[in-house]
Amino acid sequence: MVNPLERIKEERGLSTKELCFEMGLNYSNFRHCMAGTYATMPKSYKEPLENLGYDPDEIQREYIEWNISRLQDKLKGLA
Repeated sequence: MVNPLERIKEERGLSTKELCFEMGLNYSNFRHCMAGTYATMPKSYKEPLENLGYDPDEIQREYIEWNISRLQDKLKGLA
């Protein structure tokens, strides 16, 4: 499973900074989302995702599923 923001970045052939700039978002916060620091994506991502032609609710669901999967993998490594 991959971070949906990473998938979007790859689909568009952009670097992390370029996607962040294209979406008009704060780079520091965006990097935290790319790393999975946040449990959910900020609400401020909704409009930029729509402007890029993505369903923000679907991307949010994918992000949450990816983050849960990532955290479960980390917990398995601790057992």
